[in-house]
Amino acid sequence: MKKILLVLYFCFNLTLSVFATDWKQIDDKLYIDIDSIESYSERYETGNTRKFSFWIKSLNDSSSYFTKIEKAYNKKIWYLLSKNIVDCNEKMIANKSFVIYDLKSQVIDSNEEYIYPGSWNSIVPDSIGELYYSNICTFEPVSKISVPKLSNLNNENGKPINWGPYMHNLEKRIKRNWNPPKDNASKRSVVIFRIGRDGRLLSIKIVKSSGSVSTDDAAKAAIEMTAPFAPLPVEFEGNSIDVEFTFDYNVFGSFGRNKIL
Repeated sequence: MKKILLVLYFCFNLTLSVFATDWKQIDDKLYIDIDSIESYSERYETGNTRKFSFWIKSLNDSSSYFTKIEKAYNKKIWYLLSKNIVDCNEKMIANKSFVIYDLKSQVIDSNEEYIYPGSWNSIVPDSIGELYYSNICTFEPVSKISVPKLSNLNNENGKPINWGPYMHNLEKRIKRNWNPPKDNASKRSVVIFRIGRDGRLLSIKIVKSSGSVSTDDAAKAAIEMTAPFAPLPVEFEGNSIDVEFTFDYNVFGSFGRNKIL
């Protein structure tokens, strides 16, 4: 029986990038980059602060705000990325930088500013700022699955196989069935399972426990509930593949970087 180990690493130790592969929609045409959220501090600060930086993608909603930008640059705008800082203790917000993109996703303009005391504005009730605050400063435990870019895996004769679409569909289906138990601490479960040529689940096991039986069971249950899977790609000549999933359940402050979903 021929086996290939496909590793889908669902965690957040990737290098910080503005261009995230997964966004959380928080309002109409407004998205937060869940991979960019991290603790923030200024040089002049002392003591315990709770500030976080994050990137926001704002799609052109034909509002007067975007209309003014288009007139200023004489170009059609697709979206705008902005880096913001939220102060959870003082309920204040500041803008750090922005990048403007045209319809071809080419950069039109960008700017980055130094954050000083006068940069901060109070968060107004029922405003976009309060929306950011509620998503970042509420300390609700959250969970996440994301799929990295996969390389082509070949048969023994060297014929390339594109596993990307198969794995993307697999991840989406498993994600819908993942319901981790609520907890006050971040947890990680690593599961390896075997898929037969016809899509049957042949075996499953926890290879790295989260330390919580209920969390590990939830990870296994997500896979078991998803089975049977789609048949393996017809161009693949083996009888089965082994797939590794890492399930992360994150709580603010538990790891060096904080995530939301």
